[in-house]
Amino acid sequence: MKQSKLYLALFCVIALLTGCGAAQQLPGNPAANGADVAAPQLPEDQNAVTVVATVESAFAPATLAPSRTVGTVEISQPSVSNSQCPRIAAPPMPAAPATFAESAQVLLAFLNAGATIESASAAMQAWGVKIEAKNGSEALGGIEFAKVLAGEDQQLVVTLFNPVPGESVSRSGDLVVYTCAGGAYQIAYQASTDPAFEGFVSDPRVLAVDDVTGDGIFDLSFLTGDCGTATCMDGIAILSSHGNQPLRNLSPDFAYVPFPTFEFVPAANGARDLIVAEGILGDPSAGPQRSMTSTWSFNGAVFTQTALLRETATYRIHALQDADDALRDKDYREADSLLGRVINDSSLQSWDNNPNVTSEPQILGAFAYVRLIQSSASRDDAVGAQAALESLQRFGPADSPGYLYTQLGEAFYNGWKTSNDMATGCAAAIAFARANPTSTQWLGSESFGTANYDYQPEDMCLQ
Repeated sequence: MKQSKLYLALFCVIALLTGCGAAQQLPGNPAANGADVAAPQLPEDQNAVTVVATVESAFAPATLAPSRTVGTVEISQPSVSNSQCPRIAAPPMPAAPATFAESAQVLLAFLNAGATIESASAAMQAWGVKIEAKNGSEALGGIEFAKVLAGEDQQLVVTLFNPVPGESVSRSGDLVVYTCAGGAYQIAYQASTDPAFEGFVSDPRVLAVDDVTGDGIFDLSFLTGDCGTATCMDGIAILSSHGNQPLRNLSPDFAYVPFPTFEFVPAANGARDLIVAEGILGDPSAGPQRSMTSTWSFNGAVFTQTALLRETATYRIHALQDADDALRDKDYREADSLLGRVINDSSLQSWDNNPNVTSEPQILGAFAYVRLIQSSASRDDAVGAQAALESLQRFGPADSPGYLYTQLGEAFYNGWKTSNDMATGCAAAIAFARANPTSTQWLGSESFGTANYDYQPEDMCLQ
């Protein structure tokens, strides 16, 4: 039976070379959307496949190639008529790299010797830098084709994991993009050499291959992250050759967030917005938290945060933080409304685990009055500023928990009133805070946990 299949395969090859098989549809260039080209159905017998590959490589650039299966996803070896990639061969598998840092270069040499994606995947698994999923465990590492650069050839996207014993929760690794030019593979991007990662790439995972900039070329988004005892943090890098530039990260300002979900949604000009829903830190020292969803939009150069939707404040400290953000945005109406909540809304919760503040309503309420003085001063509202100061003095007299902020408010007001200048008032408030560090400790992460804003002396005045 094997012999008859071999003869059949040889007959098919001869027919192709002599033109007798002209009616057979051969795969051409990859589809414009970057999808892999499906390979033709090949005989099951491994020897027959080998003969077909050998005859092809001897006479012309490869136009047929065996498919591979990774997990449950079948991926074909792409082939194009004028490929810049090396011809498929059967080089011996190289020995495992001496160090993990050498893995990308050893794999590059193997690919340039003619290794298929199937044999490259097998080598990665043999070296331990790629681990198949089994017994409910997650697969680590991978190799796949993706179209993220101009030209007819697709690129190879490889994720590698350092096979270091004991790294079970988070593993160091790397992400490498290989591209073809002049008959050889070369490295178009390597995360471990990207200054943004400072030489350390943790838990790299491909998120999506999609055109998120609207330029018609696919972009590669991948995640990196780290897990502690109670919380996993993830960040995202969006690699793009936008403007025919080399691959670069278009999300350099994205900070790691806890247990996030990422989603790209349609936006203007054919681009996509990135929607990030943050989770909650598992560490009790994080303090009171609330869910947040941010929107990141492409501005023609990079992705920047264009919106932040927070869960409505139920804790007093969060209402204060929202008021501060409104002041920074010069939305004085919203700021004054939120500051009024801090002072008067008894439904707002205090943080019971606060080690420093035992009279939170009085302390945060007094600081809210300081902000009301600054809000009025920013609009040159002398009447409003004086009224807020007098309310603060009644709310936080000398024998009250919030008296420290009464003094802070008076320092700002006197500096502003005598000079009619916000900068002078702010300088007085900042100087007071530096001389009285408790004024920032009562508001910051030392009191309300690491998930909350850590106030500094410069934050004691907003204009």
